[in-house]
Amino acid sequence: MGVRQQKNLEWKNMMLRCLLQGSPKGDNVTRWMHSAVEGSTLEWVTDWLAGKTDRTPIMFWGMLRGAETAMNFCLDWDHPFYIADHAYFHGGHKGEKSHYRITKNWPQSRNIDIRRADRFNKLDIEIKDWNLGGDYILVCPPGDGVKKIFGVETWTERVISEIEKRTDRRIEIRTKPNQPSYTVRNGIGIPIWDTDYTKKQPPISEHIDGAQAVVTHTSNVAVEAIIRGKPVFCSLYSAAAPMASGDDYGFYSIEDPIRKDRIAWLNHLAYSQFTVEEIKDGTAWSILND
Repeated sequence: MGVRQQKNLEWKNMMLRCLLQGSPKGDNVTRWMHSAVEGSTLEWVTDWLAGKTDRTPIMFWGMLRGAETAMNFCLDWDHPFYIADHAYFHGGHKGEKSHYRITKNWPQSRNIDIRRADRFNKLDIEIKDWNLGGDYILVCPPGDGVKKIFGVETWTERVISEIEKRTDRRIEIRTKPNQPSYTVRNGIGIPIWDTDYTKKQPPISEHIDGAQAVVTHTSNVAVEAIIRGKPVFCSLYSAAAPMASGDDYGFYSIEDPIRKDRIAWLNHLAYSQFTVEEIKDGTAWSILND
């Protein structure tokens, strides 16, 4: 047995601690994973945070309601974890037709494993040719929660300042619709939703198509932009980082961005998200530890 095979077998045989956070829909994904992984336990994230007594891998949803504290602990102390969130393709809560991404030991997928094209082809997504020459640079700032989690509270101001050093194109800022503000209570991140959101913005596809490039931190808009043929500058925590023309600290190539072949990356991402049925029946767990 090879080293990689042995390591993956050890992961499959390790018990999993599935952490509930009080997220009505996110907790469903956690419960599905618990039902699929033999020997796993189901507990509240607050109880795990109060203990943290062993190296058992944990699984949780998103980056709020205690997940941000759990994730940062895992990153700081090399503790194994799985994080579930909205899918890279066809995202959103859509009942039994939903897709969800699940990533091991990093906020989003960061490597490119060589995978078959079968799963991506089933998604029926058009890949547009690279297309430069837009009228503006589209900047999509992270929400308050992401800023606090990653310690980038001045991200927007810094990014705009750096872009202005490299291009004369205008900069358009697109905020995330219905983005919650964020507060901390007893060390736990709590989202505060603004139900009076009325700001009008063009459809995201139109906003991307009119841009020279898209700049974001970890928003999934980066994945959509690359599919639509627009270069991206993003954080190293983003799933789009392997395809990015640069990170969100330097914009030297923003007038002539690097364009890479996207096929292997898209195939890899398709193997990093799963249907509800695949989470429930153990397919997701098997692929994640293959």
